[in-house]
Amino acid sequence: MRLRVRELVGLGLCRRASVRRPHAASSRSRPRARSGFTIMEMAIVIFFIVVIFFTVGYAFVNTSRTSVSLERRADVTLSLQDGVDRMIDQLRVAEAVLVADADTVVVLVEGARVTFQFNSANRTLERDGVTLGRNIESLSFEYLDAGGSPAASLDSIRRIDVHVQAKLGEEDWELATSVNLRKLHG
Repeated sequence: MRLRVRELVGLGLCRRASVRRPHAASSRSRPRARSGFTIMEMAIVIFFIVVIFFTVGYAFVNTSRTSVSLERRADVTLSLQDGVDRMIDQLRVAEAVLVADADTVVVLVEGARVTFQFNSANRTLERDGVTLGRNIESLSFEYLDAGGSPAASLDSIRRIDVHVQAKLGEEDWELATSVNLRKLHG
């Protein structure tokens, strides 16, 4: 027994398939809403993203270089300051001045002979041949007696004025200090 489609539809066993036909587009129909971006809009957005990326990248690189440069300069400055401070501490406790030149001083500290000198070839401050500071342009010692006048002899030296000039990158660093020889005051 064969049932026809109409009979099946009538019994509720199936539905009639309806075929929808697309409406023919007419010139009077509404324009479609625009979706997406044009190539020109995308190019402008990409251009601005690239400009921002390079600006931020340049600022980061420049800041990093500046930071590294400042860090190096600080390290050199602290190293130089530490070396000069160690020399000054040793001069303060000197028991005697054995040699007094413009760029060399030899003192007796706790029975040992200690030499501080400026090595102009290497631009260094040295203590017994060991480097205490680098990048020194000039170092000079001035020897004074108890009254503040230039000392006439090694025995009359009571104060040493120390003048240090150093070059740290583009900056000049300068130190001028007076060291009173404590053990020689009396």
